Amino acid sequence: MAIKGHVEIAGAGIAGLVAAAALAQRGWTVRVHERAPDLRNFGAGISCWYNFTKVLKAVGAYHEAASCCRHYSIRETRDEHDRVLYTIRASARPGEDAISVTRRHILHSLANAAQRAGAEIVTSSHIVGADA
Repeated sequence: MAIKGHVEIAGAGIAGLVAAAALAQRGWTVRVHERAPDLRNFGAGISCWYNFTKVLKAVGAYHEAASCCRHYSIRETRDEHDRVLYTIRASARPGEDAISVTRRHILHSLANAAQRAGAEIVTSSHIVGADA
């Protein structure tokens, strides 16, 4: 595949890693700069609704992310007496479920997908400016 261009991405968060994987898969050379010494290894769980699971599938990170998650099709909020206050359906379409996974696992799944596609991830890299 011919190289389409080069991109430098500031930040190895969810958005930066999705962009890195997608661009690298489409023929761009990609370097991701993360100011921390490693990918984030802490953080709360994330509810990934069906539209985000489609993104994970598109960039090749879904199977790894889903290997350590909980699938659900509805989410309920309950009060202290275990009464359902409201219910949210992930999707009206069968098979479009959502997953709950830790931020760490999402980031590592996306980083692995980006690197498999050829993206480079540089840690301890502080961005101070950019020019087109």
